[in-house]
Amino acid sequence: MSHTYAHSLSNDINPKLLLALIKTESGFIKNAKSNHKAIGLTQIIQKWHKKKLKNRSPLNPVVAIEVGTLILKECFVSNKNNEVKALSCYNGSKNKIYFNKVKKQEHILSTYIKNQTILTLAQNN
Repeated sequence: MSHTYAHSLSNDINPKLLLALIKTESGFIKNAKSNHKAIGLTQIIQKWHKKKLKNRSPLNPVVAIEVGTLILKECFVSNKNNEVKALSCYNGSKNKIYFNKVKKQEHILSTYIKNQTILTLAQNN
């Protein structure tokens, strides 16, 4: 989780959005593989991202987070920080279905964090 936080902040990406993307892409399964040859936490297709991978494996969670974050950052830049378009770029989709999936996971994560904060505050009083 610390790698996710560090890479997201250093690339001006909301950490919850990156975690939601990972949940959507791989379900937090570090050795996840798709039918489209995407692998790892952030489902990287190696033949498209050789330069970013630098002969490293996207099955390594640290590498997957680093490279996935760089890809997402490029998508944000090329789409003028439009979140719908950036997420569609990351996924290679042309509609809002993927965006909606990621945002649903982000909402679930935000709700969990809020509830944990309330619980912690209640226990400390």
